[in-house]
Amino acid sequence: MPELVAAVGIIAAATISAISGILVARLRLDYREVAIIQAHLTLAGFPLGAVDGIAGKRTDKAVEDYQALNALTIDGIVGINTWNRLWRTT
Repeated sequence: MPELVAAVGIIAAATISAISGILVARLRLDYREVAIIQAHLTLAGFPLGAVDGIAGKRTDKAVEDYQALNALTIDGIVGINTWNRLWRTT
């Protein structure tokens, strides 16, 4: 059961964090696509351990750290802006 998120009328970091797993499922990323993202994060200097294709907490943290260092919106989601920057830097 997911943790409850306080209703404050805005989409805050806690809300985004709580739904990130749902977004991955909704986007239907399979393990190969997640592994590609993990490999690019590792090449960019954000090692997350084994490239295993599992979109878990280590992958989320590496994405968020990458986004922070590259002045991107820190949401833990590899959207078009994050992917384009990641692709160009690796």
